[in-house]
Amino acid sequence: MAQNAEHTAYAAHDASAHDMDSHGHSTAAWTGVCIMLVGAALICLGMILMIVVLWAVGILVFLAGALAWPLLNRAGYGDGGPKNKMGH
Repeated sequence: MAQNAEHTAYAAHDASAHDMDSHGHSTAAWTGVCIMLVGAALICLGMILMIVVLWAVGILVFLAGALAWPLLNRAGYGDGGPKNKMGH
């Protein structure tokens, strides 16, 4: 009997923790990652084509994406933010 109560309590805790976790589905996360992916693609193209300017622009775009993510979080577009419209 005690084992069933433990299992039920664990299942309830696990479900509530799952409901609170958005797994990164926020406007801030998606925007930051998309910008960084574009930057990574530019870095790769710059390296393959041996164009230093393209490689440098890719690094700047990647860093802009890495900076945009926390800035958007602070602006309310992150997990649990009032402006975040992306749901779990």
